[in-house]
Amino acid sequence: MSDKSKKETMTLPSFVGIGGERCGSTWLHTLLQQHPKIYVPVKRKELDFFNFNYEKGLEWYESFFPNSEQAKTYQAIGEISPRYLNFPQYAQRLTTIESINKLLIILRNPVNRAYSHYGHTIRLRGYSKSFEEFIIDYPNTITHGFYGDHLEAFLQYYRKDQVCCLIFEEAIADVISTKHNIAQFLDIDPNEFGEKAGIEKINETYIPKLKKLNRIASRIRSHLRKSNLDWLINLAKQTGFQEVLKLGADQRLPPMQQETYLRLQDVFARDIENLEKLLGINLDLWRS
Repeated sequence: MSDKSKKETMTLPSFVGIGGERCGSTWLHTLLQQHPKIYVPVKRKELDFFNFNYEKGLEWYESFFPNSEQAKTYQAIGEISPRYLNFPQYAQRLTTIESINKLLIILRNPVNRAYSHYGHTIRLRGYSKSFEEFIIDYPNTITHGFYGDHLEAFLQYYRKDQVCCLIFEEAIADVISTKHNIAQFLDIDPNEFGEKAGIEKINETYIPKLKKLNRIASRIRSHLRKSNLDWLINLAKQTGFQEVLKLGADQRLPPMQQETYLRLQDVFARDIENLEKLLGINLDLWRS
């Protein structure tokens, strides 16, 4: 243990956001940050401890959370790493931390999720082919949308009442109700959310004009995170470098063919039914 850890007992999370990827997790993280009684990591948004960083050990994970004295300020302490849902084989790892007794999930229409993933890859990797070619080149784009299949592994360890599932399309359409749902789940006062919290658009997809610069920036960010130099990434954001990357950007993605959309609806139909049964919810809005 470090000297700091010896002197101060660190606080581990009581809730974890496990997914899904490209489903509004950045929006959710920003919303939670705007409640004074909720703590989510500021230094790094996605810790990816239980999937990619488990070998770094508990002390590394603890370093992102407040110590026991600081924790008295908060009623709920958590983190959101949306790629956890993509790794159901690691679901049991969450149970090794006894304080984690609630799972938060935000999901969106899996076809739209796949299309958003396409835009994300264009921006970060300079991908230049059509969406139809993308889902062939990156088959995980489809499998990551099988939410029900992946969630089953987590429900082996957590009861249904320990899981709060937000549907992205509904969450952004009725932010007030979303705040109340989250507050009830985390046992906090919904009225302490900022009035404008959740209204702003976050992490919108764009097609960069400065493609090479965006790819280089993405590689540098990845290297800095691996080296635990998150403060440099945050400094770049604060100084407006992120906005430089968007100069001349186009908000329009290359279109998805209508027949592709209909085909993918069929691909995801069984899993959507499974998800409805698992959580006792209605997802007809994804079928329209």
